[in-house]
Amino acid sequence: MRASVDLKATILSDGCLQLYSPRAKDGYRCDPIGTVIWLVLQRYDWDPKAAAKELAMHWDTDANEILADIDMWVHIFYIAGVVTGPVNRAN
Repeated sequence: MRASVDLKATILSDGCLQLYSPRAKDGYRCDPIGTVIWLVLQRYDWDPKAAAKELAMHWDTDANEILADIDMWVHIFYIAGVVTGPVNRAN
């Protein structure tokens, strides 16, 4: 999975991430949690398990719980058309 090649990403002043790709049906706006998940997934080359470990450490919670959230967000990003390629499900 990768961000769409022509993706435009903007972090807004309220902490939300606005994603737009001409290939997507519409733009997509993430809340601050989705923004963090997007950024950490990018940092770890879209590896959900590595991203979950990082977030679990910072959020002082179980990585498996974070994996479930990441899985949901990956699905949302894919449906919104802002990522391409095979989606590696977290679970």
